[in-house]
Amino acid sequence: MDVDETNAWLEELLGFRADGPRAMLGTCCDAGQRPSASEGELHYAMLLRLCWLSWGTWTRVALALGEQSLERFKLSVRCQPRLQELLVLGLGADRRVKLKLPPPSATASKSLQWCKQMVQSILDKGPTVYKIGMTGNPLLRFYKLPSAESPSPGYRYEKDKFEFMYIVFAGATWDEAGLVPCCKVVGLAKALVKDGVGASQSQLIEDLSKIKEKDAEGKTHDVLSKHALTLPIPIREIFGKPELEGFPRLKPIDFLHYMAESGHLNKLLGGRSIAASGRILLQFWQNFKGIHPDFELWDLVEDSDINLADCIPIHAHMDGGRGYKKSEFLVLNWCSIIGNGTGRQNKKDPGVHRLRRNPDSMQTSLLGHSFTSHFLYAAMPAHFHKKNEVAFHSLLASFAEDLRECFDEGIMWNGRLLRLVLVGLKGDAKMQTRAGRFNRNSSTVRKAPYDPTKVKQSLGRCCWLCPAGDIQAPFEEIHHEQPAWWQMMPHFLEPPWGPGQEGGMLESSLQYTMNPAKFYLHDLFHVYLAGVGQDFAAAALVAMLPHMFQSPDSNSVDAQISVLNDAFKAWRKMFHVGCHITAFSKTMLHYPDQTKQFPTGMWSKASDTARIIQFIAYVCSLWPELCSQNKMLGYIDMASRAIGNSMVGLYDADLWIEPLVDSANIFDAHLGFLITYGTKPSTSVCFNFCADQGPAADQNHRTEWDVFFGLLQQASHTCCTKWPASICLPSKNPLFASPVS
Repeated sequence: MDVDETNAWLEELLGFRADGPRAMLGTCCDAGQRPSASEGELHYAMLLRLCWLSWGTWTRVALALGEQSLERFKLSVRCQPRLQELLVLGLGADRRVKLKLPPPSATASKSLQWCKQMVQSILDKGPTVYKIGMTGNPLLRFYKLPSAESPSPGYRYEKDKFEFMYIVFAGATWDEAGLVPCCKVVGLAKALVKDGVGASQSQLIEDLSKIKEKDAEGKTHDVLSKHALTLPIPIREIFGKPELEGFPRLKPIDFLHYMAESGHLNKLLGGRSIAASGRILLQFWQNFKGIHPDFELWDLVEDSDINLADCIPIHAHMDGGRGYKKSEFLVLNWCSIIGNGTGRQNKKDPGVHRLRRNPDSMQTSLLGHSFTSHFLYAAMPAHFHKKNEVAFHSLLASFAEDLRECFDEGIMWNGRLLRLVLVGLKGDAKMQTRAGRFNRNSSTVRKAPYDPTKVKQSLGRCCWLCPAGDIQAPFEEIHHEQPAWWQMMPHFLEPPWGPGQEGGMLESSLQYTMNPAKFYLHDLFHVYLAGVGQDFAAAALVAMLPHMFQSPDSNSVDAQISVLNDAFKAWRKMFHVGCHITAFSKTMLHYPDQTKQFPTGMWSKASDTARIIQFIAYVCSLWPELCSQNKMLGYIDMASRAIGNSMVGLYDADLWIEPLVDSANIFDAHLGFLITYGTKPSTSVCFNFCADQGPAADQNHRTEWDVFFGLLQQASHTCCTKWPASICLPSKNPLFASPVS
């Protein structure tokens, strides 16, 4: 068949499709108007022709088209084996089952808005019959023929004979596609009842339609409970504490009993089987003992019949959420330590975890929906606890008592007594200071030079674990591997609270006998993403404004920020980067003038910090000569790349960082960041780009402890107080072979 014959054949085929099946749409399409052949229709016609010629050739072309269609899906969906099968069968090239997917980087709210637009585009065509649902196989759901075993037909063969199926969202798990705000659920129920659908078929829909949308969040739960659509975990009240009499909470022991009854105890180990968990748990506690030989658990194991293979490690977590009109809301929960890993290494899909990683390796609990790894205990409004320290610490004490019950009593499972072991409390610095009643924190840092003539002056300490801030141990010492405060730490056991002022959780929790303050754990992502990283990113952007974001129209800061926003928008679009921030402003950079203020990041979503630093590194890569000539820009370039390498290394690592060479690489990269960020390259700039001055000063001490002497100490698997030789060796990175002068 020559070219003319092929074109005529395609025209005939496309003409038949336009005048035949399309005419069945009635008022949705004008039957007398012949649509032009779209790219998808041409692909489909070619596939039909190739199918007639050769099945093998058709398969190869389908795979080629499938590779193109694959780019439309999110990374978490691309790894699914089912998707590969569907693409071979023709998904993406099918003329009736069409992919109308949101951009792969779209957030949940943008995806929901996309779905609404797709539905509205169908309704705009005219009178339409449509259905909305979820399926694991769209081709089967649309083309399924009725049979004796399964009499229900697919949409194409129902009495309505649906013409098309639009796939408007694809998720890796069913709940990813099913979670919507309560107000949307109520609105959908009202629409169904108004159309005469649902009320006659489901009492649930009728009950939901009676809820006011402004009360949806509070009332929907009652309706779902009425119809047995919630977890059967009772809300119990606290008694015996006058300041908390009748306060509601979810007891962890109730969670455990329900998990055991429903077969979901594996959620506490990142999906691993409890039956085969003994060896992993023994390995975890062996590593943990090497770092914390003073943990009270070891004495209890020797004095009783407690089996470490039945002890599941957890940590408590506290943070301030947002309530009515963005008012602060204290949230307490407990979290599993062993999880599925990180989104970076597993493409945000726990289902493919064991296909990509060693199934026996322990990983961090950062992957998957937080419902499966973080379990709510209680929530307290700000007005209840802000000016009531007694109630605040009483709630913490109740939290610790309920978690201790999970250790002392545990639950029986297949002849094993499973216990939860609380190893510490995580939270941001503000919450940790309140929870531990610390008298050494960021507010106690010395604000003026030390004066030996003054007797009553603050010691200037800022850390609850070490003497950082003393004259002999300055917290600004972040430029090498062996700062003075680290060398003094083994002999520094002074508690960070006054006599009898321990925090509410310590009394009922397992203790660290040598240094009880170790119960309060550092949170790297609060310290870096919402602290040092934010301040560094804001300072770097302000320093780059007059050099890399010059405006042809004006030399004002506002004009430069406008150019910055255009560049940031183009970068996000070019690399498909999802970010909550869409534009910067003087307020967001905390840069009202050019002389008096330290720039600090004011964006609310801490996860944006990593994206912004990635953008900074990209912009610097476009100006290599400028970065080599300007000392400050050169430091910004080196610091952004160094911290990026360090965080990527941490994300890619398992829970226990092995081998030691990985620890050394992370150590080198983070040391490079601190060296460059802590250097004073110039005094002629409009602000001081320096880590040991300004709002980020004591946070740099915390991030050095987090990465250098916290996480990497865990990787060493030793109980020594010095680093292994391989980590203490000078850096091999030529950029950071020696401290910058």
